[in-house]
Amino acid sequence: MTAAAERQTVLARMARGDRPAAGGSAVTAETVVETALIRAAEAEWRLRLAVSGVTTTRQSAAEIGDTIAENALICLLSGPEETTGLCVLPFETLSGFVSQAMTGQLPARPPEPRPATRVDAQIVRGMVDQVLAGLGELPGQTPGFAAAFRYQGMVADARLVRFSLPDGALSCFDADLRLGAAQAGGSLRLCLPDAPKPAAQSAARNGDWRAALRAGVLHAPVPLVACLTRLHLPVNTVEGLRIGQELRLSAQAIERVTLEAAGGAVLARGKLGQARGDRAIRLSLPGGEIPAVAVPPLAPTPDTPAPPGGAEPG
Repeated sequence: MTAAAERQTVLARMARGDRPAAGGSAVTAETVVETALIRAAEAEWRLRLAVSGVTTTRQSAAEIGDTIAENALICLLSGPEETTGLCVLPFETLSGFVSQAMTGQLPARPPEPRPATRVDAQIVRGMVDQVLAGLGELPGQTPGFAAAFRYQGMVADARLVRFSLPDGALSCFDADLRLGAAQAGGSLRLCLPDAPKPAAQSAARNGDWRAALRAGVLHAPVPLVACLTRLHLPVNTVEGLRIGQELRLSAQAIERVTLEAAGGAVLARGKLGQARGDRAIRLSLPGGEIPAVAVPPLAPTPDTPAPPGGAEPG
């Protein structure tokens, strides 16, 4: 490697937040995950675990759900400030872990595939928690954030993953495993979100969201109906109604107009009259009157001519 290439590599590690180890080499997030896996397997089941490699990608919740293989155990993780993550154990890894936990040894041959169960989840949750606790100060994350996650429960269907994880991209660590002396193949996926922003920034963001929602709702149009009166007529009378026919209203109807919203909810009451030549309703609410609300003139439609001889109250 040339000096220029070496310098670029060092700069890239510094940009990722990698810190130098005692020997001078950088400690990467992949190294931390590898060490946590090996130590957790040894501490939980005295299982000799080798990690042939760890790769890191950034994926959304939908992308994570689409990559989960059939019969895998999906463990939901809970972290600080109600954040969530995921640990996925494919069936070949899960069966090896369960066999080691139950019998103290790995299966002689691969078992028949079957769906993961909540019993499986309870058997391996201690291992999952130990892996998380071993993450310590994961490079690229807020110190102690990743190590604070713990097993919360089992996600029964991969299609529910997108609803269980936060928005945005998560850091996904894919580890290639070799189990026991026979070096049986396996893998494990760990997906963790970024640490939440400081509380002040989060509160400001929530405030902006609420203000935007309030502004949008307050400017939404709301249909209102000014109801002069309601009549109750026999069916045969209703069937006999004709254009131009007069319906007698009570003398108090003009002073008992109701302003109603959708569903008939009464917002206010008022009196029908005129304002600047237009029909208007002067509303009355508890605590005093409000100015008159003008109602556009009722123009007859081509199909419905105005009733002859109608008198307009003033």
